[in-house]
Amino acid sequence: MSGRLEEIKNRRKNYRPDVLPIWFEDMDWLIEQVEAYKKDSLDLQEINEQNFKRIEELEREIKGLEQAYDEVDDKNLGLEEQNERYREALENALDEGSLSESATQVILKALY
Repeated sequence: MSGRLEEIKNRRKNYRPDVLPIWFEDMDWLIEQVEAYKKDSLDLQEINEQNFKRIEELEREIKGLEQAYDEVDDKNLGLEEQNERYREALENALDEGSLSESATQVILKALY
């Protein structure tokens, strides 16, 4: 709490409750403090509104990124399944033993 406010409170304690001894400079200072508080309050309210808007933007961005991730994940799963089918086909071709030596070497290099 400010020293000026403490001075005003202390001076007030020295008078009867039904008498309001307040000096004009104290009244002016108190009015300035209230006006500054109101301005700060409005500034904070504006900052809060901006922050809420930014949060909404970020939430929409996150939703879009999650959707993109899901699409990539689905595509990756499909590629993994396709890769497994190709691997099985190549292993079957190797097991049959009907490939040339060079084809066998290429397949083994690709698989392992």
